[in-house]
Amino acid sequence: MPKGFMYLFISTLEEHDINISMDGKGRFRDNIFIERLWRSVKCGCGYITEYKEVKELRTALGEWFAWYNRERLHQALGYRTPGGVYREGLEGLPHAALCRI
Repeated sequence: MPKGFMYLFISTLEEHDINISMDGKGRFRDNIFIERLWRSVKCGCGYITEYKEVKELRTALGEWFAWYNRERLHQALGYRTPGGVYREGLEGLPHAALCRI
């Protein structure tokens, strides 16, 4: 098998004993998290402002996602930020694996 992105990604997960869940299309739980995220985006950024140009919307979305990931505390994450949790998860991984992810 060629060592493409998916191979490197999956092998890195397996090396660190991370369970992989790819249960296919059509399961009712597959979209729960992304649907909740997009609801937050729409309520926190989309519905409250009228954007005259796509560039304005892109800028606003970039700022919103930066706030959401770096500053907003999440109850489900023990009142930590997603960015902080992500960085904690990277600790101990070899640098070469980080470059491939």
